[in-house]
Amino acid sequence: MITCHTVRFDDPQCTFGRYGVMAKLKSRALTEGRRPSMRVILAVVCLLAIFEAELLISVHRESQTADESVHLYAGYTYWKRADFGINPEHPPLLKLVAALPLLPLGVPPAPTAKGPFRPVGVSGGLEFLYSNDADALLFRARAAATLFALALAVLVLAAARNVRLRCRPMRAYADGVSSATAR
Repeated sequence: MITCHTVRFDDPQCTFGRYGVMAKLKSRALTEGRRPSMRVILAVVCLLAIFEAELLISVHRESQTADESVHLYAGYTYWKRADFGINPEHPPLLKLVAALPLLPLGVPPAPTAKGPFRPVGVSGGLEFLYSNDADALLFRARAAATLFALALAVLVLAAARNVRLRCRPMRAYADGVSSATAR
């Protein structure tokens, strides 16, 4: 039995030399950058479509949350009046994205009352939502918000692929080490 500790690295029986792990690492490095097959791409697209469909079905069945009307009213007011005084306690990105599909509908914004922003936001949000078709407005806003979950799913898939590619050389190294100690 020959182990790597007693032979030179260019010996064909050594797993660390030019014939062992290093050769595996070099050959795999050339194939790591290859593109995924069409079946893999199709499977990923199908899974993402199923994920989006499940999100939209659950969005349609959910009831309104306590502050959803305030956020929707605030986002719509941001677009129409550039007034960021309604509901300033939360960042505006999600409110802007949720209100974006409401712009083509031409819904008139509720008038802004004077006073502290919390009571103004609650009363304006309820008036804005329920003086129009509340179900349609909520569905459009929630459907736009699902884009964040879909983007996160795509990022997780990309990160998983990157981690899998980076772990291949480590697996080859571990295989070489385990085969060297088994001799």
